[in-house]
Order: sequence, then structure tokens, then C-alpha cells
Amino acid sequence: MNPPDDPYLAALDRIGKIAQENRANPRQAMVQVLQVAIGMRTGAVLAQILQTVGPVVQTGPFAGMKYHSRAPLPGLLITKLLGCYESELHDVVKEITGRPYQQIVNVGCGEGYYAVGLARLFPQLQVHAFDGDAIARQLCGMLARLNGVADRVRIGGLCDVHQLRELARPGTLLVVDCEGGELELLDPVQVPGLAGCDILVELHDCFKPGTSAAIAARFERTHDVQLIPQAGRNPNAYPCMRGLHQFDQQVSVCEHRPGPTPWAFMKHR
Repeated sequence: MNPPDDPYLAALDRIGKIAQENRANPRQAMVQVLQVAIGMRTGAVLAQILQTVGPVVQTGPFAGMKYHSRAPLPGLLITKLLGCYESELHDVVKEITGRPYQQIVNVGCGEGYYAVGLARLFPQLQVHAFDGDAIARQLCGMLARLNGVADRVRIGGLCDVHQLRELARPGTLLVVDCEGGELELLDPVQVPGLAGCDILVELHDCFKPGTSAAIAARFERTHDVQLIPQAGRNPNAYPCMRGLHQFDQQVSVCEHRPGPTPWAFMKHR
């Protein structure tokens, strides 16, 4: 049988299959059903936002950045277009723009939100962007070209301690989001140059409990360490979200984090 043309009917078919195939594990089935339903609604909201304001970041430190109209995760794309993605870090980015960096290193660049956003904020600096995912690297390159900074965003694969040792030097801003790999990468013993870098890192306590405490302890002698917790979002702060169903509003500004992922901003002394 051919799949239904109506995406909602296709989603209902998928939900029906999930229910039948996972009757022995109803909790897991319910999680999968919610993922299908939320994916449908965020896709619909994304289409409306793109029709209303286009693929341009609306608010926040990267406002005005041209953006992808497609991305692997529609929900996260909405938060980036609105400008509320990781809004806990907006004050940090504002502070960063006033500091005299000589280069930026972004480990775990994804599709380029920070690599390209920071390249726009620092038009004189080279950005070294790394990601282990080939699709992410391709999207980052596309975003850099779209915003006219491709000549200053150098994109590479996985960044290990050997590569970081070559790049970590005074005047470096290091932005890290490597899904739990920060404990291995941010090692001042292996990478002594980290002592002279400012570091903004997402801490994946959800994957490796105690990560925040361990990272803070490593750098407390060389850096001023600011730990930043997660916070909520107000979808009504964004004009294009007003008037939507409350469910659509809430799921659209959710970043779907699997657990605690605070951040640390560590300024070298």
C-alpha cells in the first residue's frame, strides 16, 4: 500500500505501528508517539515562521544572520530563527564581544550557529570550526557562504587534544559543545595552552554526572569560572509566535535536552 499523501495521516499510521510493535514496553511507545506528534507540530510552526519572517535570526546576539531554511531538527531550527536558542548565554556573548580575541575555536560547531554568528560579530578574526559529523560540516560551510564569511571559517572534523594543543594560545576564545567529550578535551595537563584561553563550554552532566564540578575544579586556579544553569523560555516574547496554540508555542521553544546541560564561561586571569 502506498503511504498517504496527508502528512498527518502518515503520522497516525506511524503512531499505530508504534503502538502495535511496542505493546510490551508502553512507556517507550509513549515516548516515541510524543516524538512523532511533536515533530509534526514543530514542522508546521516552522513552515509558518519561515513564511512570516523568512530564514533570518530575529533576535539575540546573532540577529540578522541569514539561516538555513532546513535543518535536521525542526524544533531547534525554530529556536535559532527566533533567537532564543541557548538564551542563557546571551549576556555571555555580549561580554565576549568586548574582549580582545585573536582567534576563535569552535569544537562541536553543528550547522554553524556559533561559528558563523561569532564570525559576523568579529569580522577581523579567523574561526576554526570542528565537528565529527559530515552533514554538520556541510551545513556549516553553507551557512558561512550564505553570510559572506566563508573565507574566515575554517571547517574540520573531530578535534582531539593534539589539534587543540596547536590552537590553544593566549587571545583564543574556545567555544565547546562536544556531547560529553569536554572532560577528555579540556585537560590543562594535556593542553597547557588552555590556561591562556577564555572558554565557553556546554557541560553534559546528563551523560557524565559530575562533569560541571570536575571542569570547574580543573580551571579554578587559572580562570574565573561562571556556571550558568538552564532556564525557561517565554514564546510570547516573539511576535511571530503570538496567537499560536499554547502547545505549539511551548514545544517550539523547547530545546529537547536529554537532561542537565548547564554551561561554564571561564575567563583566564
